[in-house]
Amino acid sequence: MDPAHVQGTPELYYQAQQEAYERYWRQLGLRMNHSQPPTPGGSSHAQQHGQASVLAIAYYDLPQRDYVAKRRFQPKSPILFRTQTTEYIRLFDALQGTLHGLLGPDDAVFSGDNLSQKQSIRLEIVGCPSFERQINVRNPANNGKSITRAKVAEKIAKEIADYMKRHTVPLGEPSLGLGPGMQGYERIVLIGLRHVSMSSWQPILGLIPT
Repeated sequence: MDPAHVQGTPELYYQAQQEAYERYWRQLGLRMNHSQPPTPGGSSHAQQHGQASVLAIAYYDLPQRDYVAKRRFQPKSPILFRTQTTEYIRLFDALQGTLHGLLGPDDAVFSGDNLSQKQSIRLEIVGCPSFERQINVRNPANNGKSITRAKVAEKIAKEIADYMKRHTVPLGEPSLGLGPGMQGYERIVLIGLRHVSMSSWQPILGLIPT
């Protein structure tokens, strides 16, 4: 496997997101008038952890365009999906509801007293049109509080599965081996969710090599 194509850590994705925001505001002659949320784990931890993950985890980046918000907002830290041994979960496992190794499966992942009923999931896969789907993120059985990390993973897995089923051509670059239909779905992994606008999140996805 070519090390140059190994997936980066969620912390590096988060840093890239913040840089994209800053470029956007500069182009419009605006400024972000709030403090940035902390990068998960801190910079020194991210560097050390990133070096270890490149050696330990074999997965490739699923190339996506960076979605950039049209309006200023307070970005929240990424929602991460990890196990004791990997920095990702397989979408296939999430779809089947077999996320036994997921860390913090019962954690409520969306915060805020004014949490809306729905949040948008955005895919910006290179070579494909932009995709957006809303999901319910409040649990009526728990006084309308946030759904859990495990439930979010299941919802994302289902939306991406439905998205692929509707594709009659390869998904993204043909060299990725995704599509038509569900072909290659079992190789897709979910690393995290990036907060990309007030009510939108973009999945960080990777691919297990064939």
